[in-house]
Amino acid sequence: MLHTGSGRRILSRGELRYPLEDAATVVASQSQKGAPMAGPTELPELIREFATMAKEYLRQETLEPAKRLGRFAGFSLGAAVAIGFGMLLLSVALMRGMMRLLPDGPNWAALGYLLTALLLVVLIGIIIGLAGRDESEEG
Repeated sequence: MLHTGSGRRILSRGELRYPLEDAATVVASQSQKGAPMAGPTELPELIREFATMAKEYLRQETLEPAKRLGRFAGFSLGAAVAIGFGMLLLSVALMRGMMRLLPDGPNWAALGYLLTALLLVVLIGIIIGLAGRDESEEG
C-alpha cells in the first residue's frame, strides 16, 4: 500500500485484487472519521490514481487470464497433433501386422483393411465414451 502526501491511500499491485471493494472501504472509513473531501487541486492526482488503478485492474483481470488460456490452448493443440500423429503411425503398423498374419490375396488384403478400420472405430468409440462421462458417474 502506498500513501500520498495528502494521506490518501493508493493500492499496490498485490492489493489490487478487488480495487472497487478496497476503494469503498477507504471511502467509508474516511467518511466515518470526518475526513474532508478532495480539494480542486487534488482532483488531477486522484484522476491519475484512478486511471492507473483501472489499468492495473483490467490487465490483471483480463490480459493475464487470457495469456494463461492461450498457453493452455497451445499445449492442448500440440498434444492433440502429437496424439493424432501417433495414432496414425499405430494404425499403419496395425494394418501392416494384419497383412502379414493373413494369407496373400486380394480378398485377404481387403479383410486386413476392414479389420483395421473396425478396430480403429471401436477404439475411437471407447475414447469418446470415456471423454463424455461425467465425473459424478465415476465415483
